[in-house]
Amino acid sequence: MRTRGRVVSLARALVLMLLSAAPAWAQDRIYWTVPQPGNAKEVWSMNADGSGKTNLFPAGIAPPPGYDSISSIAGPSAGAYPIDPSSPGSPSARWWLASVSGAGATAVFAFAPNGQGGVAWRQLSDIPLSPSPDVSRSITGLLALPTGASDDFASFQFLEAVHDGTAWTSTYSLVRFANPFTRPSGSVTLDQLQFLTSAGPGDAPGAQTWSPDGRFLAYIGSQPYPNGSTRRALRILDTMTGVDHFVLDTITAGVQPNRPRWSNNGEEIAFDSNSYFGSNSGVYAVNPSSGAVRAIATAGNSTDFFSAPVWSPDGTALAVMQSYQGSKASLRNRGMISRIPSSGVTKKSGPVPLTANSDAYLIPTPLGWR
Repeated sequence: MRTRGRVVSLARALVLMLLSAAPAWAQDRIYWTVPQPGNAKEVWSMNADGSGKTNLFPAGIAPPPGYDSISSIAGPSAGAYPIDPSSPGSPSARWWLASVSGAGATAVFAFAPNGQGGVAWRQLSDIPLSPSPDVSRSITGLLALPTGASDDFASFQFLEAVHDGTAWTSTYSLVRFANPFTRPSGSVTLDQLQFLTSAGPGDAPGAQTWSPDGRFLAYIGSQPYPNGSTRRALRILDTMTGVDHFVLDTITAGVQPNRPRWSNNGEEIAFDSNSYFGSNSGVYAVNPSSGAVRAIATAGNSTDFFSAPVWSPDGTALAVMQSYQGSKASLRNRGMISRIPSSGVTKKSGPVPLTANSDAYLIPTPLGWR
């Protein structure tokens, strides 16, 4: 009996040791989207080790009626909200945001699983896109939600073009609106938008990400130089003071930033270099205070490219899109979701594939990890 008791005690100790050694993100799920034929999308989730894969919308996500395509998806929400707010006792679900377009119109929608395999859509924006013949507006670019456990606001890229009788002048801005998952249909009007940036005519701020406290907005903009040239740049805007400062570009860091993602602890911003076929292409991180840049996963001499980084909640790992850019035609234009250590990929801690290699041109893209 004494020996048996020792065995049981050792087994329990081993279990406790394994549980304590498990990373903090082990209980969180990774979300990703996959394009489908006919402008449709799929959204999936899985455990951090690649198990438990679930298609959240089994019937697929087709554009809502009256629209042709889904340009961008952001999510999921940190909390769960009623699928039908007008119906008492309606089941709740995590929601998503999408920018959609068609027939000359663009709009921001919230959507969630409707409980029957399909999609519950709610059009949020009601912005006159052509209030007069000499003014044209559109909602473009990537959507962004807060970093961390908050659903307080969402941001997107907004374009206004004005014709002065001779030519059109386009001004791109990043804008924010409040409470994307609890507000009623049609409530995002022009006066509800907080204009954050205005890069000026012909210069478009792009992908964006928020600091965990919701004060700073990191985004892809540009950096002008005395010779009249500009470079794509990572910039940070202090939304309280209005101060906008340059972080890096190809001239200062040797990499072209794209798709930034702020870590939950606020210490680093991950981004991909967006320079395909180059040995320095891959995923990097920059300290937003010091500007120090470090490589996390680069192509080097391999044929694997890493992009679209998403942080784990505890900051020790990232989910990325891993794609092949070698000479084998049968493998090109395909990709998978992989997990990499945020400390950097080495021979001993290489990328961990979490999904199978995709069909051609149906490359998955990470959305969130929470």
